[in-house]
Order: sequence, then C-alpha cells, then structure tokens
Amino acid sequence: MKVYTYVNPFSINKAEYWDEIRELPQLCISQTLVQGMISCYGRTSFTVISTVQSFLNEFYKEWENSPENDIAQYVELSDQIDKIQDENIKKSMKFNKKEMVEALKYCIELGLEPDKFKVLNEEQKEFINIYKKIKNNAVWNKLDLSVSTEREDDLNEALKELIIKEINKDKELNINKNQTTVEERRKVLEYKIDELKAKNNKTKKKTALRKSSTDRKLNNKINKYKHFIELNEKENLIKEKKIVLHGIHQFTPIIWKMMKHLKDLGIEVIFLINYDRNYKKIYNTWE
Repeated sequence: MKVYTYVNPFSINKAEYWDEIRELPQLCISQTLVQGMISCYGRTSFTVISTVQSFLNEFYKEWENSPENDIAQYVELSDQIDKIQDENIKKSMKFNKKEMVEALKYCIELGLEPDKFKVLNEEQKEFINIYKKIKNNAVWNKLDLSVSTEREDDLNEALKELIIKEINKDKELNINKNQTTVEERRKVLEYKIDELKAKNNKTKKKTALRKSSTDRKLNNKINKYKHFIELNEKENLIKEKKIVLHGIHQFTPIIWKMMKHLKDLGIEVIFLINYDRNYKKIYNTWE
C-alpha cells in the first residue's frame, strides 16, 4: 500500500508519482472528482477512471447492484420478523425494516460473527437471532461468495465493463443496445472520428482565433475517441497489478472489504488524497 498526496488538485501532473499512477485504473470517491480530473487533465490521460461505487456495482454485482437480490433479502427479513413472538419488538422491527436490512448488510460486509456480539436487551437478541439464521442463506452470502471465488480475471472484466459503459453512455456516439461487441463499438467510434475530422476541415474559413478554439475542441474529441478505441480493445487493464483509490477519507465496510479482497488478489492499492499540512484537523483520518 502507498499513500500519495497533493495540495493543489490542478497540478497533480507535476508530482513525481504522476507517471506511475496516471495510466493505472483510478477509482474516485465521487463523480464530481471524476469529471474534475477529466476536465483538468483530459480523458486521454487515464485508462479507467470511474467512481468507487460504479466499480463495486460491477465487481460485486449481485451484492451491490441486484434489485432482485435486494427484494429477496427484504422478503426473507420480513419472514423472520413475522416469526418473532413479542408483538412490540415485531412492530418496531417492521417499522424499521429498511434500516435493519442496511444493518445486516453492514454486519456481513464487516465479517462480524453473531456469537461475538454483546447483547444488551431483548430487541438486540432478536436482531442477533435473525442474523444467525440468515447469514449463510443464498441471498445474504453473495458478497462472501464473490470474495471467495472472484479472481484477477473477474477484476479485469469489471474494469472492462466500466469502459464499455462509459463508451455506451457517450451521447454523441449514440450507440444502441444491439451494438454490444468490440467490433461494433470500434466501427461507431471510427465513424465518429471521421465525422469530426470532416467537420474540422469546414472550420478553415473561420477567423484565426475562432478556428483555433474550434480546432482545439474538435481535436480533443477526436483524441478521446481514438483513446476509446484503444481501451475498447485492451485485453488487460490491470497489467501493473495496481489500482488508485482517489479522495477516500472515510472507509465504509464495503470499501474496506474491497481493499482486503484486492490485497488477497495481489493488487497494490495506492491512495491518492488531497492533503495540506496546515489543516491537520480536516485531514485527521490520514494523521
């Protein structure tokens, strides 16, 4: 594990570690940070650049991004609550069912064992009893199953899926749902590049200043789509066995689980954080 810091987000590319990290998969804490990095340094500076949550949705899809499994968990919890004898506790748990699902998922993500809890009251006893009963059931052990079975190839596929979704969501490309292969995406990208080049040629009659501005915007788009072609056909996105986590100052259970999983897969995690020694209280997570 490494921790790299910067004070000015607009000059990260001047840091001595920039060449090491810029082509590594970079998972940011928010979409705002993703957009800021792309706006400042250009999309061609990065391979995979996405939010941590988007990555989790792909890597732990059945746990993080499965409405069907979410419903099944909710139903199973409801069945367990209905079996509670104490009517007051049953009523309370029914009222707080959503929060109970979240609490149970947190317990699983943290790897907590039911027998290790210190129980203080009857309501807590019922919660622990439910946790014991559901913990190893199919709809609740999806995360542990992913951690125990997913390997480096699965990690690479999750990163590939982020690239595919980024290309598919580009409104200017207008890719339809039926264009799902590498070849089909490449043809769309090549067509768009040719279209932009033709448009670029038409700007030659503009004034020098306006032409320069227009040329720059068009060339940036052309370069981005050329970069998309390369990424679309790239086989190994985790070749260096390193991943950058950018902007994480608080660790949720699922992020902590992911970090340990990556370590077990032999992937080095590099933390990239905004840090100013003059404001230590703000950055005390890292102190």
